[in-house]
Amino acid sequence: YATRLAQRLPWSYQKSLISASLASRMVYREGLTWVDSIPDSALPDVALQYLRQEQRIRGMVDGLRASSIGGASEISELLMSGGVRAAVEAAERSREAHKNAYRIV
Repeated sequence: YATRLAQRLPWSYQKSLISASLASRMVYREGLTWVDSIPDSALPDVALQYLRQEQRIRGMVDGLRASSIGGASEISELLMSGGVRAAVEAAERSREAHKNAYRIV
């Protein structure tokens, strides 16, 4: 069914569905205030970074849950509740620092 739907649904509709899904997930998990604080020009890059960091954090959580580390469940919850946003913000700071380090004066 999913394959048929992807073949029959125009690409512009597919993009809209993907965008709406990602936007609602970001707003639900991080809050409207955080999303509103992102400049419109940076929003596509931040959204892509959000997806990347979400996958990265999920991988960390999976590894943590499979381990025998004490408190793994609580640490996993903390990572999932704030780790994605923290990772996105850290990546953005790193990107800005890298960009500024190579700026020609």
